[in-house]
Amino acid sequence: MKKVHYDEMFGIEAYALENYPKSFPLHFHDYYVVGVLLEGKRSLYCGKTQTLEKGDLNLFNPYQPHSCQSIENQSITYHALNISKEMMAHAVKEITGKNELPYFSQVILRNDGLGELVEELYQAIRLKKSSLYREELIFLLIEHLLTYTAEGYQKEAIRNGGLEAVCHYLHQHYTADIRLTDLVALTHLKKSSFIHQFTKNYGMAPYRYLLSIRIAEAKKLLANQQSVAEVALMTHFSDQSHFSNVFKSFIGLTPKQYQRMYQRSIE
Repeated sequence: MKKVHYDEMFGIEAYALENYPKSFPLHFHDYYVVGVLLEGKRSLYCGKTQTLEKGDLNLFNPYQPHSCQSIENQSITYHALNISKEMMAHAVKEITGKNELPYFSQVILRNDGLGELVEELYQAIRLKKSSLYREELIFLLIEHLLTYTAEGYQKEAIRNGGLEAVCHYLHQHYTADIRLTDLVALTHLKKSSFIHQFTKNYGMAPYRYLLSIRIAEAKKLLANQQSVAEVALMTHFSDQSHFSNVFKSFIGLTPKQYQRMYQRSIE
């Protein structure tokens, strides 16, 4: 079972996988993910394959491709915080005085003691504890996490102008019927070379990248209580069934389940 609670004041989703056996395909998010594995074990791919074990913390940067697979059909219990880029930027500005987003250089943290802090903040959001208490925990967590950053997140962006233009095009036109020819026209590459170089630079093929954008936008629309049928149409899926299947494979919930969880969390 997957549960989601939204802290509207601070732009953070707290979610839980409880006794959850399913795997997640390669995808990315447009926010930071900080999670702790409370029970079980998972095979995690993010540039390379690693094993996430009980008590480990994982960190994902926005747009960082990753996937996870169950090990020997083990179910897991996992609590995580999805922190918006806006909230992260605000906290970093308050803590360091810098106007920049951090780039976390480690995907898995072991034996660092931060798991308890992540769990405390998760429970504070779930139980809707005082805003002062939640904000204190947020700043304390992010301050600790900043010790795991690489310098200059904005400088980490790939400088291949053609591929950057493709990414910008995908973000701007994700509702359109995009063809490979449209993307290749933004580069000086042949189709096969373009697919290879894009995948090498961004960790996933162009279509998977586009699906990740569409699902990220769909989450926002569902949170605003747009109907599932409308969201499927607005994010350019072939039909509601296709949208629901892709959404569940990425998020672990059907669109309706995600929408209900979000609605209950802000009532």
